[in-house]
Order: sequence, then C-alpha cells, then structure tokens
Amino acid sequence: MLAFGNAIVPKKLIACLIIFAVAGCGSQPRQPQPELTPQVQTPVLTEAAARTPADWLAEAEQAATPQARQYALLLAAATFQQQQNWQSSAAVLAQINSADLAPKDWRQFRLLQAQFAAHQQQWAEVLELLDHLTEQFTERSERAQALALRAQAAAAQGSYLKAALWRIEQQRYQSDSVANAAIWQLLQQVPPQQWRDFKRPADSISDGWTRLVQRLHQTLSTNTDIASTLTEWQQSYPDHPAQAIVEEHFAAWLEPRSPIQQVAVLLPLTGPYASQGNAVRDGTILALLKQPQLQATFIDTNTTAVGAIAEELIQLQPDMVVGPLLKEQVQALLDEMPTAQWTHLFLNEQPPLGDAEVATSSAARSAYFFALDPETEVRTAADLLFQQEFSRPLLFAPATGRGEALVDTFTQHWQQLPVANPDVAAGFYRTTEDMKSSVQLNLGVQDSEARITAVKNAAGKIIVEAEPRSRADVDVIYLTGGADQTKLLKPFIDVTISPFAERIPVYASSASHVGQTGISENDLDQVRFSEIPWLLPNHPQRQQLNTVLKLRDGWGYSHARLAAMGHDALLLSPQLQALAQLPGYRHQGLSGALNVVNQRIQRQLEWATFNQHQVVPMQGINYVPSPSWNRR
Repeated sequence: MLAFGNAIVPKKLIACLIIFAVAGCGSQPRQPQPELTPQVQTPVLTEAAARTPADWLAEAEQAATPQARQYALLLAAATFQQQQNWQSSAAVLAQINSADLAPKDWRQFRLLQAQFAAHQQQWAEVLELLDHLTEQFTERSERAQALALRAQAAAAQGSYLKAALWRIEQQRYQSDSVANAAIWQLLQQVPPQQWRDFKRPADSISDGWTRLVQRLHQTLSTNTDIASTLTEWQQSYPDHPAQAIVEEHFAAWLEPRSPIQQVAVLLPLTGPYASQGNAVRDGTILALLKQPQLQATFIDTNTTAVGAIAEELIQLQPDMVVGPLLKEQVQALLDEMPTAQWTHLFLNEQPPLGDAEVATSSAARSAYFFALDPETEVRTAADLLFQQEFSRPLLFAPATGRGEALVDTFTQHWQQLPVANPDVAAGFYRTTEDMKSSVQLNLGVQDSEARITAVKNAAGKIIVEAEPRSRADVDVIYLTGGADQTKLLKPFIDVTISPFAERIPVYASSASHVGQTGISENDLDQVRFSEIPWLLPNHPQRQQLNTVLKLRDGWGYSHARLAAMGHDALLLSPQLQALAQLPGYRHQGLSGALNVVNQRIQRQLEWATFNQHQVVPMQGINYVPSPSWNRR
C-alpha cells in the first residue's frame, strides 16, 4: 500500500523540495517490464506544463490560502511526473492535504497517485485508487487516462478480459489513444475461465469484440468449422473495427480449404528409443480412433535417414506432420527442410531461436514444438506456490547439471513474479548421506545443534536440556528429483523439522508419481505433486489408461505420459494455426490444459496429494500461468 497521507505542508519542507527540484535529483528509471499494451501517458493538468516544478513549489510556499498551496503542490507533482522524476512526485503527493482540494482537483490528485503506483508496478493499488472514480471525470481525456491505467493494471494481473473492455471504453473517449491491435492482443490472451458468468455488453463495439473471441473458443472446444464461425460473425457485425483483425489474422480460413486427411508421424519404432516411440504411437492411434477421416503414415526414424524422410514427405505431401521425437532429429529435419507446405508439430523442445526468428522465418510459421519437459513443471510449481501465497521456498535437487538447471529455472521464474522476497534457497545432494546433511543444513538444524553444544560446554556441570530447532523462514519445500529420491528426502524432512514448528508443505514434480505400486504410507504421505490429468483418479478416460497399461507389458507411467502426448499431438495438429492466434484458449488434453504461445505448446498440469495409500486430486486449485510465462 502506498503511503499517501494528508498533511499540512511546513514551509521549511517546501523549501527543501524546491532545492531538490532545482538540483534535478530524479529517481533512477525502473527496469522496463514487458507490456501487452502501450504505456499510459502521464496525466497533465492544463497549467502544469507552463512552469517548472521549482516554480510551482515556490508558489506553494508563498500561497495565501491552504487551497492555493495544495493546488500549487498538485501542479508541482504533475510536472515532476511529466519529467519522469517519480520519487520527487511521490514526495510532493505525500504532503498534499486532499481535504483542501476542490472535487475536480481531488480526482486529478487520485489520478497522479495511481500513475505513481503504476510506475511502481503496484497494480492492486492502481485499481483501488481508481475504483468508482472513472465515471466522475468530466473531461474525456481524463476519463480515458483513468481507463488506460485500469487496463494496464488488469493486464499486468492477468485479467485480460477486464483490460480489453477498459481499452475499448478508453477508445470511446479518446479514439486515437488505443489501437485495435492492442485490444485484439488482450482478447487473444483471455483464458476460458474468464468467460464464465460473462454477460454480453450492451454496446455493439464491446459486444462484437467479445463475441468474436467467445465464438472462436466455442468452435475450438467442439472442433467445428472455424470458417463458418468467422463468416457468421462478419455478417453479424459488418461495420465492426475487428473486421480488419479477422482479415489479417484469419485470412487462411476465409478462403476455400481442403479438409485435413493425411498425416505423417515420425517416430523411433525400432532401436534404443523404440519403447518411447511406440508409446507415442499408441497415443496417436487412440486419437485416430476419434478422427476416422484421418489417414496416418508412420515412418521409423531409427531406420530412415533424415534425407530419406524429407524425400518421402515431399512425395507423400501430407496435410500435417507429427514428430520426430529425438532432439537431434528435430534440428536435422529443420535444417533439411527449412520450408514446408504443411503444419509440422515437432515432439521435442524448440531449437534455440530468437523471438524475431520465430516470428519471421517461414519455417517457424509452419513449425510448432511440443515437449514433456521438466522445466514446464518447475515453472508451474513456482506459479502455484506464489498463488498459494508462499513466500520463502526451499528446493532440494540432485547435484547434477539437470538438477542445477531446474533450480535455476525455478529461481528465474520466481524472480519474474511480483514476490516480496525474490530469494530462493536450494540444497543439493549426490548420495543418501548427502540428502540427510543437506536437509539438516538447509533447515538450520546443524546450526541449532552447534549452538546447543556451545551452551552446554559453557554451562559446565549445569544440566541444559534443549531440542534442536529448524529454521523458521522456510514456508514451503519443492523437490525436483524422482520417486526414489523423494521417498528418501521426505522422511529426512519430517524428522528434521522441529516439533515446535508447523509442518512445512512439501511439493514435487510428476517424477515422484510412478504408479499405485510405488505409493507407501510412510515415505510419500502428504507430498503434493503435479501430474497430467490422465494419470489422476476419476479421469473420464481412466479405464482406457488401465487397458493400455495391461496390454503393454512393462509399461509405466512414464510411457503413459508419452502416449498422452501422442494422443494430444494428433488431435491438436489440425487446430494449431488457430490456437496460435488465441494463446489464452486451452485445449483440455490427456497431457494437460494445452495452449500455444510463440510456436510452443505449453502445458498446464493438475495437482494431487499422496494420502497414505491413495492419490487424491487437490480441490480448489485455480492455477493460472503468470503473464510473464505467457509471453515467453
């Protein structure tokens, strides 16, 4: 909360502010943050630009009445903001007694406060300052300014639908202040849950914008014809400003299109990765049963060279391609075929390309990437822990390159969130003994035992009874290792935490979930973990999973996750271009809630808890990926 108090300004303080203004000691610029919409322009009082802050402060010092003094200070604060001298502006605003301001000036005072809060990225404060204030402004420019600030704050908090509606309203009061592309950019990001209980706006402009995106979401969820949806919308809103957006972003759907019939699937069906490749293939076959119009050709990437694969694809001319699975083959095939006439979904991470290359190269426009990468789970965990209001995470990871990379991923993502404490503690281990000592060291027990020993030595023969205590500044623990490591770490954590302290929640990745046979009452109890929906109890297609596991001898949950990816990859491929236009939309797949951002398929996982011998899905988890992640 920003501390803008009401105060009577002593003349000595005004004199100090004058010296400060003349010296030009402004605040350092903040690190720029990525924006979904343009930065808001600084509110300007009519008189403010005519004089310097020092002039206004001098006038405040000489003012004959309290009202004149407060108004001069208001103008000084506005001028400071025009000059990007934010700390000086805040110092002046904190000294204004708003009770001495006229109603119109009081509203401008709140607008300046909100502008400073926006500069500080205190978005909740911006919304609180401007709540019920917008409609009180009599000047159209001021009302537009307030709406712009509210939209900026809402977008920063991930409330894209609110932000878009405020931008549309802002455009009504100041048409040149908001581009249609900025409104579309916000509506693209709206997730399905923000449409729940949404009431259609009364005005035709807002209704047209929102109806377009709502209908596209419905079309994607039912896998119906996008072209029909777009044509129907165009006929319903013939003069709407979003007509240009439809023509620009959905031109391919407005032309006659042949139905997608032929798909090529590239997988290692023999050789050292045959087990993984066949798991993905089984998943694609499950999806083919739901799309009988598709004909699939499977190509074994273990026995077919990349050059031969390229030749076969050219001869086959498929409508879409899925695979390959191995990272080195992804890069090799991209090098072999830099352009293609079909949609291509690679089943691994995207090679290192800059965002500009992704956006402009012809290969990137037809190429998408889908990976079951652990980095996704780590970022998911960071978002969830933040949204659950944990503030001091402690991570335990294997002392390997992969373990250290996952800790770095968590830390970097945590520090992109608006957390009060950006620090992330981490402990690493190589052996079982390392685990015990790492837990004791990072929970502060070794330091506690050392202090007890020192006290006992100083006390001599005096009997000192003491219980080692764990550190109190850790409020959540996240484990990045596999099931065997989690089974060993969790008991160490339980016995290390002081009996006087509250139990610290322990979270883990899906690597800790290996199936019913791996659940033990003592070693995993109360560990919370992320998982694909298909592997959790009560999933609608759970029986299908059980059947597949029985048919495939030796299959575990790692194979089931690959099958889920193959299933979702085949179902999503025909929709990828449309999904790329609506990154807020999420397809409810076997492997998670899936959306497309910067050519990548991102997964939103679900959460469950080991409860003695059962896995219990966690209820009430309204997890939303952070805006910073959505812009990756």
